[in-house]
Amino acid sequence: MIPAVSLQMWCVAGLLAIAILAIALSRSKISTSVVYGATLAICVAALVGATYWLLGGKANASEMILPIGLPWLGAHFRLDVLASFFLVVVNLGGACASLYGLGYGHHDAAPPFWPA
Repeated sequence: MIPAVSLQMWCVAGLLAIAILAIALSRSKISTSVVYGATLAICVAALVGATYWLLGGKANASEMILPIGLPWLGAHFRLDVLASFFLVVVNLGGACASLYGLGYGHHDAAPPFWPA
């Protein structure tokens, strides 16, 4: 089983990868479906993970230290009950916005190309 903090970090990395994918697919007809669908899947995965952590009755916090930032400190990430509550709220909003975007962006054509 993936630790809760690791799942959330992988979801953040997936959303960043989708942003790069959106740039690459910007002129394609299927870009909105792919981008909004992938964003919906990642937000739902993060939502389920945060909800499981929140309702699972975990008394102890989950921690992760990434070797980025200052060389002797690193980046410290911690998931406790309050952080998981806010992750539920944020990912629920992201999932709802992605679901709305799937239907709304389906009829939009690709934006016109304007040379610089």
